[in-house]
Amino acid sequence: MATVAEKVSAVSQSKLHFGRLKEIEHVRRDWFMDVPAGVVLDDVLKPGYLAHYTKTLRPLDRIEAFCEDGSWEAMLRVMFVGQVEVKTRVISVLNTVETDNVAPLSDAYDIIWRGPVLRFCLISTVSREIIKDRLYQRAEAIQYLRQHLQTMKG
Repeated sequence: MATVAEKVSAVSQSKLHFGRLKEIEHVRRDWFMDVPAGVVLDDVLKPGYLAHYTKTLRPLDRIEAFCEDGSWEAMLRVMFVGQVEVKTRVISVLNTVETDNVAPLSDAYDIIWRGPVLRFCLISTVSREIIKDRLYQRAEAIQYLRQHLQTMKG
């Protein structure tokens, strides 16, 4: 037979205690991180990567990280903020570059990220001339190169 203490404990575990349901803005803040091209998620997860933001961030904050070249994006949770470190944990991640492992389509052209304005550019390896710019994402640049090579053959 269950004691009174066991019955009270069972009832208290089956219900959320008063004060534990809160409006989200009282618990965490949401941030957006614009990550430069070439930076990988493993670098962002290093405790020193957000060291300049220790006064801004607090535990439970959520950071939406987006790599400017569109190669990946992730949702992160701030777990710990110290004097010179911010520890985060990945909630979810989306890698959008499946084409990076594809062999080069042509030795005559390179696809290079040239920044947020020019974005991905198709560049001649011989003259270093930009054939086409403002291609986004990398898959679009690869598709453009395929079409360009087809027109050059035909």
